[in-house]
Amino acid sequence: MGENQGVRILSYLIKAKRGWGYKLSFSAKTKGSIARVFVECYRNLRSPRTTAQWEGRSDPTAPSDPIERSFRAHVNCGSPGSWKEFTKDIVAPKRYHFDYMLVKLYAYMPGEAWFDNVSLKPMTARELREWISSKRKPKDKRFEY
Repeated sequence: MGENQGVRILSYLIKAKRGWGYKLSFSAKTKGSIARVFVECYRNLRSPRTTAQWEGRSDPTAPSDPIERSFRAHVNCGSPGSWKEFTKDIVAPKRYHFDYMLVKLYAYMPGEAWFDNVSLKPMTARELREWISSKRKPKDKRFEY
């Protein structure tokens, strides 16, 4: 890792469909380090029609479309000494819709960290309905799923 606070690895921007839920899964192992994985979600500041026509990869540090972060989910892996699998359901409340996602792998100093089999898959309609029905209704309608 070198002499810094840690290391961060970014994925390309991943196109998402508004209103869908996603499942993150990965394996991690550390040696003296603390690992954490973030999924940051961004909304397109242009019209939704522009988003639907976007194809291909985009550089996360300089996207061609103006975007802003609208939601973030994370998994704190801790310091597993051997390979451990992690999963997380990612469903943003309606108010925090998003068009793109970005996976960030973090490892904090000192030590080493390994990540493998990182996958981000859309939920089926049934899985999303079950996830939403398992949550309590929010008191404030702005935070509905």
